[in-house]
Amino acid sequence: MGVGLGIFAFWLGVAAMAWQRGDAFVMNTISLQVLSVYGIAWMIACAATGHGWMKANALFALLTVPVLGLFAGTGNGVPGLCDRAGAAGCRAGCQAVAAGPTRHGVTP
Repeated sequence: MGVGLGIFAFWLGVAAMAWQRGDAFVMNTISLQVLSVYGIAWMIACAATGHGWMKANALFALLTVPVLGLFAGTGNGVPGLCDRAGAAGCRAGCQAVAAGPTRHGVTP
């Protein structure tokens, strides 16, 4: 619950910033923050339970953060990888990392 509330609070802050600046590009930071927070939560869950698969989920989530940074455009007309490859790939990556662990019946 804490992770979800943190993500929601971050979303509210970024949405307010985007509205104030009139620049929706800052919304690209949400996926980076979501994956970072999930990675941290999985690391904590791994430390608490000792389940190695949780550490793998954490590492994949954290390793995805810089990769997704490359997928964002610059906001000034220079396309990022997502602009070339399609936003569906970015969404699929985030959803796979976030949804994968729930198959085991555990959510951080």
